Amino acid sequence: MRLRVLSHFHGMHLPGERRSCIAERGDMNTVNLVTEITKVIDNLEDALVMPDAVFSPLDDALESSDDSTKSKFIELLNKAEEKIIALGDKKQNWRISEINLRKGRFARGVYDKAREYLFWKHAYEYAMKADNHEVSVHSSLELGFRVSEKMFCPEWRRMWPRIQG
Repeated sequence: MRLRVLSHFHGMHLPGERRSCIAERGDMNTVNLVTEITKVIDNLEDALVMPDAVFSPLDDALESSDDSTKSKFIELLNKAEEKIIALGDKKQNWRISEINLRKGRFARGVYDKAREYLFWKHAYEYAMKADNHEVSVHSSLELGFRVSEKMFCPEWRRMWPRIQG
């Protein structure tokens, strides 16, 4: 069973728990989901709605989204980040870390590794500023995997024929 990382305001939730009003509709297709989340972000006046109105539906849509949809979701998250910065929210660093965590997840396999790396790096940096433990752990693991890929994979490939002997 996998745990979803959500905002600190709502703690950790299992899939299916405390789902947003958008996700509960069940008949929501990708176009409608993008439209609904865009409306929420455009009308964002209180950042407290982010976990239920933006993060949860995106988390639910991650596994079933194609590359084009993932790119659209990253664009929405960019817009949400700009809005959070403009609001000057007290928990701005927290929310930006959560946003970049999701950007990293959606960028996997869609964007090049360098761009994906930046999302994970920003998630980690903002999580450390905000003391957001869930995001700092997840993003540091992702960053560690990226570093180990660069450092060990070429060496491992050179050694593999000798190991198989």
